[in-house]
Amino acid sequence: MDMFADAIRIDFGSSASVEERLRNLREEGLAERQQPLLEEDSGNRSPTDKEKIAYVKKLCLAQLAYGQCTVDAEESSIDAALVLGIDHPLIDIGPKSTFVNFNGDMDHLESARDIMLSKLKDVAYLIEHTVKHGGDFTKLDIDTACTLLDEIEKEPLPYGWLLQDLFYIGLSTFGAIAAFFGSYADMLIVFVISLFNLCLKRVVKRYPTVLLPLDSFLVSLLTGMLTCGAFKISSWHDDLCSIPIVFLSPLIVYLPGSDLVYGSHENFYNKIIVG
Repeated sequence: MDMFADAIRIDFGSSASVEERLRNLREEGLAERQQPLLEEDSGNRSPTDKEKIAYVKKLCLAQLAYGQCTVDAEESSIDAALVLGIDHPLIDIGPKSTFVNFNGDMDHLESARDIMLSKLKDVAYLIEHTVKHGGDFTKLDIDTACTLLDEIEKEPLPYGWLLQDLFYIGLSTFGAIAAFFGSYADMLIVFVISLFNLCLKRVVKRYPTVLLPLDSFLVSLLTGMLTCGAFKISSWHDDLCSIPIVFLSPLIVYLPGSDLVYGSHENFYNKIIVG
Protein backbone atom coordinates (compact mmCIF):
# COMPACT_ATOMS: atom_id res chain seq x y z
CA MET A 1 0.00 0.00 0.00
CA ASP A 2 2.83 2.40 0.86
CA MET A 3 4.50 1.63 -2.46
CA PHE A 4 1.31 2.41 -4.37
CA ALA A 5 0.79 5.61 -2.38
CA ASP A 6 4.32 6.73 -3.23
CA ALA A 7 3.74 5.92 -6.91
CA ILE A 8 0.72 8.24 -7.17
CA ARG A 9 2.00 10.85 -4.72
CA ILE A 10 1.36 14.52 -5.52
CA ASP A 11 2.87 17.18 -3.27
CA PHE A 12 1.13 20.54 -3.62
CA GLY A 13 3.02 22.03 -0.71
CA SER A 14 4.42 25.48 -1.37
CA SER A 15 8.19 25.74 -1.05
CA ALA A 16 10.30 28.78 -0.26
CA SER A 17 11.38 30.95 -3.13
CA VAL A 18 14.90 30.76 -4.53
CA GLU A 19 15.76 34.13 -2.98
CA GLU A 20 14.61 32.95 0.46
CA ARG A 21 16.55 29.71 0.19
CA LEU A 22 19.69 31.57 -0.87
CA ARG A 23 19.27 33.99 2.02
CA ASN A 24 18.84 31.16 4.52
CA LEU A 25 21.88 29.32 3.21
CA ARG A 26 23.94 32.48 3.33
CA GLU A 27 22.91 33.22 6.90
CA GLU A 28 23.83 29.72 7.96
CA GLY A 29 27.24 30.23 6.36
CA LEU A 30 26.94 26.75 4.81
CA ALA A 31 27.46 25.29 8.26
CA GLU A 32 26.82 21.53 8.56
CA ARG A 33 26.31 21.33 4.81
CA GLN A 34 28.45 20.41 1.85
CA GLN A 35 31.24 22.83 2.77
CA PRO A 36 32.69 23.84 6.15
CA LEU A 37 31.81 27.10 7.86
CA LEU A 38 33.48 29.92 5.97
CA GLU A 39 35.52 32.62 7.63
CA GLU A 40 34.11 36.11 7.25
CA ASP A 41 37.01 37.55 5.27
CA SER A 42 37.26 34.62 2.86
CA GLY A 43 33.50 34.60 2.27
CA ASN A 44 33.33 38.29 1.40
CA ARG A 45 36.19 38.30 -1.07
CA SER A 46 35.57 38.37 -4.81
CA PRO A 47 35.29 34.93 -6.40
CA THR A 48 38.10 33.75 -8.62
CA ASP A 49 37.59 32.98 -12.29
CA LYS A 50 37.92 29.28 -11.49
CA GLU A 51 35.05 29.46 -8.97
CA LYS A 52 32.87 31.42 -11.38
CA ILE A 53 33.53 28.93 -14.19
CA ALA A 54 32.70 25.97 -11.93
CA TYR A 55 29.37 27.62 -11.05
CA VAL A 56 28.46 28.28 -14.69
CA LYS A 57 29.25 24.65 -15.56
CA LYS A 58 26.88 23.48 -12.83
CA LEU A 59 24.18 25.76 -14.23
CA CYS A 60 24.65 24.26 -17.72
CA LEU A 61 24.40 20.67 -16.49
CA ALA A 62 21.43 21.40 -14.20
CA GLN A 63 19.38 22.95 -17.02
CA LEU A 64 19.97 19.98 -19.30
CA ALA A 65 19.26 17.46 -16.55
CA TYR A 66 15.83 18.98 -15.90
CA GLY A 67 14.65 19.47 -19.48
CA GLN A 68 15.69 22.92 -20.67
CA CYS A 69 16.00 23.40 -24.44
CA THR A 70 19.62 23.49 -25.56
CA VAL A 71 19.30 26.92 -27.20
CA ASP A 72 17.77 28.48 -24.07
CA ALA A 73 20.34 26.74 -21.87
CA GLU A 74 23.18 28.17 -23.96
CA GLU A 75 21.75 31.68 -23.93
CA SER A 76 21.03 31.80 -20.20
CA SER A 77 24.40 30.26 -19.29
CA ILE A 78 26.27 32.77 -21.43
CA ASP A 79 24.27 35.64 -19.90
CA ALA A 80 25.15 34.42 -16.40
CA ALA A 81 28.83 34.05 -17.34
CA LEU A 82 29.00 37.58 -18.75
CA VAL A 83 27.37 39.10 -15.68
CA LEU A 84 29.81 37.22 -13.42
CA GLY A 85 32.67 38.81 -15.34
CA ILE A 86 33.88 35.90 -17.46
CA ASP A 87 35.25 37.29 -20.72
CA HIS A 88 34.22 35.81 -24.07
CA PRO A 89 32.46 32.63 -22.82
CA LEU A 90 31.88 30.02 -25.51
CA ILE A 91 29.26 27.36 -24.73
CA ASP A 92 28.04 24.71 -27.18
CA ILE A 93 25.31 22.49 -25.74
CA GLY A 94 24.12 19.34 -27.51
CA PRO A 95 21.63 16.62 -26.55
CA LYS A 96 24.21 14.64 -24.57
CA SER A 97 27.41 16.67 -24.49
CA THR A 98 28.39 20.20 -23.60
CA PHE A 99 31.56 21.96 -24.77
CA VAL A 100 32.65 25.07 -22.90
CA ASN A 101 35.59 27.39 -23.45
CA PHE A 102 36.40 29.95 -20.78
CA ASN A 103 39.53 32.05 -21.11
CA GLY A 104 40.94 29.59 -23.64
CA ASP A 105 40.37 26.57 -21.36
CA MET A 106 38.34 23.99 -23.34
CA ASP A 107 36.29 21.42 -21.43
CA HIS A 108 33.86 18.65 -22.37
CA LEU A 109 30.94 17.94 -20.01
CA GLU A 110 28.78 14.83 -20.15
CA SER A 111 25.18 15.78 -19.48
CA ALA A 112 22.17 13.64 -18.60
CA ARG A 113 18.77 14.58 -20.05
CA ASP A 114 15.40 14.30 -18.39
CA ILE A 115 12.28 16.40 -17.87
CA MET A 116 11.70 17.62 -14.30
CA LEU A 117 9.90 20.91 -14.66
CA SER A 118 9.55 21.48 -10.91
CA LYS A 119 13.34 21.49 -10.56
CA LEU A 120 13.88 23.36 -13.82
CA LYS A 121 11.70 26.17 -12.47
CA ASP A 122 13.98 26.62 -9.45
CA VAL A 123 17.11 26.52 -11.63
CA ALA A 124 15.58 29.11 -13.98
CA TYR A 125 14.85 31.40 -11.02
CA LEU A 126 18.42 30.93 -9.79
CA ILE A 127 19.79 31.92 -13.21
CA GLU A 128 17.50 34.97 -13.26
CA HIS A 129 18.80 35.92 -9.82
CA THR A 130 22.38 35.47 -11.03
CA VAL A 131 21.82 37.65 -14.11
CA LYS A 132 20.33 40.41 -11.94
CA HIS A 133 22.85 40.36 -9.09
CA GLY A 134 25.82 38.33 -10.33
CA GLY A 135 28.00 41.40 -10.76
CA ASP A 136 28.05 41.82 -6.96
CA PHE A 137 28.53 38.14 -6.08
CA THR A 138 31.12 37.27 -3.45
CA LYS A 139 32.74 33.89 -2.93
CA LEU A 140 30.08 33.15 -0.32
CA ASP A 141 27.33 33.89 -2.86
CA ILE A 142 28.92 31.51 -5.39
CA ASP A 143 29.26 28.77 -2.77
CA THR A 144 25.67 29.33 -1.63
CA ALA A 145 24.32 29.08 -5.19
CA CYS A 146 26.31 25.88 -5.82
CA THR A 147 24.95 24.37 -2.61
CA LEU A 148 21.41 25.30 -3.65
CA LEU A 149 21.94 23.48 -6.97
CA ASP A 150 23.02 20.40 -5.04
CA GLU A 151 19.93 20.64 -2.82
CA ILE A 152 17.66 20.94 -5.86
CA GLU A 153 19.27 17.81 -7.31
CA LYS A 154 18.66 15.82 -4.11
CA GLU A 155 15.06 16.95 -3.61
CA PRO A 156 12.39 14.31 -4.30
CA LEU A 157 10.02 14.98 -7.14
CA PRO A 158 6.61 16.41 -6.14
CA TYR A 159 4.88 13.48 -7.87
CA GLY A 160 5.30 9.71 -7.87
CA TRP A 161 7.00 7.59 -10.51
CA LEU A 162 3.69 6.18 -11.80
CA LEU A 163 2.37 9.66 -12.56
CA GLN A 164 5.62 10.50 -14.33
CA ASP A 165 5.24 7.42 -16.52
CA LEU A 166 1.61 8.27 -17.27
CA PHE A 167 2.64 11.80 -18.25
CA TYR A 168 5.22 10.40 -20.68
CA ILE A 169 2.65 8.06 -22.24
CA GLY A 170 0.13 10.90 -22.52
CA LEU A 171 2.68 13.27 -24.05
CA SER A 172 3.76 10.73 -26.65
CA THR A 173 0.26 9.49 -27.45
CA PHE A 174 -1.42 12.88 -27.82
CA GLY A 175 1.69 14.21 -29.53
CA ALA A 176 0.80 11.99 -32.50
CA ILE A 177 -2.19 14.28 -33.09
CA ALA A 178 -1.20 17.57 -31.45
CA ALA A 179 2.36 17.78 -32.80
CA PHE A 180 2.31 15.60 -35.93
CA PHE A 181 -1.35 15.73 -37.05
CA GLY A 182 -1.77 11.96 -37.12
CA SER A 183 -4.88 9.78 -36.84
CA TYR A 184 -6.46 7.90 -33.95
CA ALA A 185 -4.90 4.71 -35.30
CA ASP A 186 -1.51 6.39 -35.05
CA MET A 187 -2.29 7.29 -31.45
CA LEU A 188 -3.05 3.66 -30.61
CA ILE A 189 0.21 2.42 -32.10
CA VAL A 190 2.19 5.17 -30.36
CA PHE A 191 0.53 4.21 -27.07
CA VAL A 192 1.75 0.62 -27.42
CA ILE A 193 5.26 1.71 -28.40
CA SER A 194 5.39 4.06 -25.40
CA LEU A 195 4.70 1.13 -23.08
CA PHE A 196 7.70 -0.73 -24.48
CA ASN A 197 9.83 2.39 -24.14
CA LEU A 198 8.86 2.64 -20.48
CA CYS A 199 10.03 -0.93 -19.92
CA LEU A 200 13.33 -0.05 -21.60
CA LYS A 201 13.59 3.02 -19.39
CA ARG A 202 13.33 0.82 -16.30
CA VAL A 203 16.08 -1.44 -17.58
CA VAL A 204 18.32 1.56 -18.26
CA LYS A 205 17.76 2.88 -14.72
CA ARG A 206 18.63 -0.53 -13.33
CA TYR A 207 21.99 -0.59 -15.14
CA PRO A 208 22.87 3.11 -15.49
CA THR A 209 26.63 2.69 -15.74
CA VAL A 210 26.43 0.63 -18.93
CA LEU A 211 23.15 1.70 -20.54
CA LEU A 212 22.59 5.34 -19.58
CA PRO A 213 25.06 6.72 -22.18
CA LEU A 214 23.14 4.73 -24.82
CA ASP A 215 19.69 5.79 -23.62
CA SER A 216 18.63 7.88 -26.62
CA PHE A 217 20.12 5.39 -29.08
CA LEU A 218 18.35 2.41 -27.49
CA VAL A 219 14.98 4.20 -27.38
CA SER A 220 15.31 5.28 -31.01
CA LEU A 221 16.32 1.77 -32.03
CA LEU A 222 13.43 0.13 -30.19
CA THR A 223 10.95 2.69 -31.54
CA GLY A 224 12.14 2.11 -35.09
CA MET A 225 11.88 -1.67 -34.76
CA LEU A 226 8.37 -1.47 -33.30
CA THR A 227 7.30 0.99 -35.99
CA CYS A 228 8.47 -1.46 -38.68
CA GLY A 229 6.68 -4.31 -36.91
CA ALA A 230 3.46 -2.34 -36.66
CA PHE A 231 3.67 -1.48 -40.35
CA LYS A 232 4.07 -5.16 -41.27
CA ILE A 233 1.33 -6.69 -39.13
CA SER A 234 -1.34 -3.98 -39.37
CA SER A 235 -3.61 -2.75 -42.13
CA TRP A 236 -1.39 0.26 -42.37
CA HIS A 237 0.46 -0.70 -45.54
CA ASP A 238 -1.05 1.90 -47.83
CA ASP A 239 -0.56 4.80 -45.44
CA LEU A 240 3.18 5.47 -45.63
CA CYS A 241 2.76 9.04 -44.36
CA SER A 242 1.94 7.63 -40.90
CA ILE A 243 5.39 6.08 -40.47
CA PRO A 244 7.22 9.31 -39.47
CA ILE A 245 4.32 10.21 -37.16
CA VAL A 246 4.48 6.91 -35.28
CA PHE A 247 8.27 6.89 -35.20
CA LEU A 248 8.75 10.47 -33.98
CA SER A 249 5.90 10.77 -31.45
CA PRO A 250 7.50 8.54 -28.74
CA LEU A 251 10.78 10.41 -29.24
CA ILE A 252 9.50 13.88 -28.38
CA VAL A 253 11.16 13.69 -24.96
CA TYR A 254 14.40 12.15 -26.24
CA LEU A 255 14.77 14.12 -29.47
CA PRO A 256 13.43 17.66 -28.86
CA GLY A 257 13.86 18.59 -32.54
CA SER A 258 11.72 15.74 -33.84
CA ASP A 259 8.81 18.06 -34.67
CA LEU A 260 11.16 20.15 -36.82
CA VAL A 261 12.27 17.00 -38.62
CA TYR A 262 8.66 16.12 -39.41
CA GLY A 263 7.96 19.68 -40.56
CA SER A 264 10.90 19.48 -42.98
CA HIS A 265 9.63 16.10 -44.21
CA GLU A 266 6.18 17.51 -44.94
CA ASN A 267 7.57 20.57 -46.71
CA PHE A 268 9.79 18.34 -48.84
CA TYR A 269 6.68 16.60 -50.15
CA ASN A 270 4.91 19.94 -50.80
CA LYS A 271 2.53 19.64 -47.84
CA ILE A 272 3.00 23.27 -46.93
CA ILE A 273 0.15 23.68 -44.43
CA VAL A 274 1.14 20.79 -42.14
CA GLY A 275 4.86 21.44 -42.69
